[in-house]
Amino acid sequence: MSEDRVIHRPSPEQIASSPLTALREHFAGRVAVADDAALQRFALEQPARFWDGLATFLGLELAGEREPVIEGEAVETARFFPNAALSYVAHLLRSAQSAPDRVAVIAVDERGERVTLTFGELDRRVRRVAAALERRGLARGDRVFGWARNSAETLLAYLATLSLGAIWSSAAPDMGNELLLSRAGQTSPKLLFADPSYPYHGALRDNRPRIAEVVGALGSVTRVVSLGDAFEVGGSVEAE
Repeated sequence: MSEDRVIHRPSPEQIASSPLTALREHFAGRVAVADDAALQRFALEQPARFWDGLATFLGLELAGEREPVIEGEAVETARFFPNAALSYVAHLLRSAQSAPDRVAVIAVDERGERVTLTFGELDRRVRRVAAALERRGLARGDRVFGWARNSAETLLAYLATLSLGAIWSSAAPDMGNELLLSRAGQTSPKLLFADPSYPYHGALRDNRPRIAEVVGALGSVTRVVSLGDAFEVGGSVEAE
């Protein structure tokens, strides 16, 4: 790119304090990575060493065996750390220990209703929901479907589900029954999180009759958990 086409050039101070510079310095004591191009070559030529070092740099807490780092060479089928596992939720909520008062979530719906959660609050509520789900028999590998809007409550349900090793999929509450059943039916969910109502173009839509229809059509759902106060089938997980 010619000099007159440059849109932005970071300052030396910004470059020195960037995460990419920190990553290069992390490797510098072990391999020759004098610049970003050298770091890229190292990643391409020695991917196992690069990804192992990257996991250390990121502070990933891996359970199980760290070796092999990569199994297979084809991009489409290669598996990274095949004998190890990590918790996405645990890593996401690590700030609950180091910065519990830092804002983690700001949720606003179309009516302007606002919910703010700190990392400490988010961590406590996710743990509470996960414990309630576990008491109700949800376990690793079970499938959960969220028929839910984008809200703080949905996020809690999602993170609590993943923290137990269960599988989450979802759809918006205004999705038609036929399309919804086509999507949810592929996973045969054991548990359904559902919004009993949702705001849509200024009106509050009642979703309860459709929930009953969908549960009956799916046949696999053993429990429905409300994401609101108006509809309780089996109890709201945060009510206990």
